[in-house]
Amino acid sequence: IGTFPKLHFAVDDRWIEVDPYDYIWDVNGVGRTCILMIAQHDYDFFILGTPVLTGYYAYHNLDRSTISFTPLKGLEKKPLERFDSD
Repeated sequence: IGTFPKLHFAVDDRWIEVDPYDYIWDVNGVGRTCILMIAQHDYDFFILGTPVLTGYYAYHNLDRSTISFTPLKGLEKKPLERFDSD
């Protein structure tokens, strides 16, 4: 699993980095049966689920229709980085 690349999703002006250990599930723990935890759908929006949220505390502000992310303590997740959209 560690040979797969990290994925990056752009949300507003920040990158969300997703490790392969978060988006690939090793069913039996020995690398023989793995499941990709990203699925296709026909919605006109994206659902950011377990692969994206793993390792972060996500605060959902329903009044402002926003989500804020911060890394959980003790894990190696980094704060979301800004990117230049120009």
